[in-house]
Amino acid sequence: MTKSHLLAFLTMLVLIFIWWFSGGSVAGQLPSSPAEQTALFVWQNFNNGLAIIFNGFANFLR
Repeated sequence: MTKSHLLAFLTMLVLIFIWWFSGGSVAGQLPSSPAEQTALFVWQNFNNGLAIIFNGFANFLR
């Protein structure tokens, strides 16, 4: 193994370790379950509804 091949191999090894340490996985990102998707959908719509209501109160108080 030449010096350049060794350097490239070690660089890739370090990059893979940093990727793994920061949360990367071999399987990739697993899809979320339908229950998680439903809960997220309901939560986002609840937050949007609250924002509309508070925005209406803010406009009323101006």
